[in-house]
Amino acid sequence: MVLKEGQTVKAAAAAFTVCPKTVRKWLARYQAEGPRGLRERSSRPQHSPQRISAARCADALAWRRQGLVYAEIAHRTGLSEATLSRVLRTVPRQPPPPAPPIVRYERATPGELLHLDIKKLGRFLQPGVRATGDRSHRNPGAGTESLHVAIDDHSRLAFA
Repeated sequence: MVLKEGQTVKAAAAAFTVCPKTVRKWLARYQAEGPRGLRERSSRPQHSPQRISAARCADALAWRRQGLVYAEIAHRTGLSEATLSRVLRTVPRQPPPPAPPIVRYERATPGELLHLDIKKLGRFLQPGVRATGDRSHRNPGAGTESLHVAIDDHSRLAFA
C-alpha cells in the first residue's frame, strides 16, 4: 500500500490496526528482500554473542555430577544460577541409585512371636451426625467396643 498506492505509513498502519513502527519494519524487509521478506520467519536471533561456550557448559555439568549445588557451581564457574538451571536442564538426568533392599525378619516357627494390638471403637445406637447432619440427637451411654488383633510373625496370619 505504501509503495504501490502511495499511502502514508500512518494510513497503512491504521488500515491494518498496527503501529507505524511495525509498518516501517515490514516496509524495510520488503525493500531489502522483496516478496520473500514478507514470509513468516523465526524470532530466534541469527547469532548470540553472549552465548555460553561448550567448555563452560561441560565444566558446569562436571561439577553437577560431582554433587555440587547450583550456588557452589555458580561461584566456581562465574555463571548465574538461572543460567545454570537453563544449561543443566538440557542434559538428561541420571537415574537415582537403586534403593537398598528391604530387610524383613521372620521367626522360624509359628507362634514364636505374635504382634498384638487393641483398637477402641465407639458404639452407636442410632446414626450419628456424620450420617444425618443433625447435632441435636446424641448417643449417650452407647459405650465402646474393642477390636483385638493378633498377627503371627512366621506365617503372617492375622486374627481379629
